Amino acid sequence: NSRHSETIGGAHRISPSLSLYEGMGYGDRKQAWETTEKEWVRITDYSYRGLAYEAGMLWKRRYWTVSLGTLTIKAKYWEMVAGVGVNF
Repeated sequence: NSRHSETIGGAHRISPSLSLYEGMGYGDRKQAWETTEKEWVRITDYSYRGLAYEAGMLWKRRYWTVSLGTLTIKAKYWEMVAGVGVNF
């Protein structure tokens, strides 16, 4: 199972500590299963490639930022994304 996405977008401040963000770009998800013969087979029903969209919220407190959002690839594959960061 591998996932890769690259998005670019913007953030919109709602309050001094809360922002919304969104981005569009490219995403790729590959799903593979191992057979009894020890070979890997790509499962095309669960593999997606194409337009990716990400949206979520950012909460900032002093030097820390916490993000929570969702990412989709071609509106067929969805996953939650979360992050913690330090602002300089």
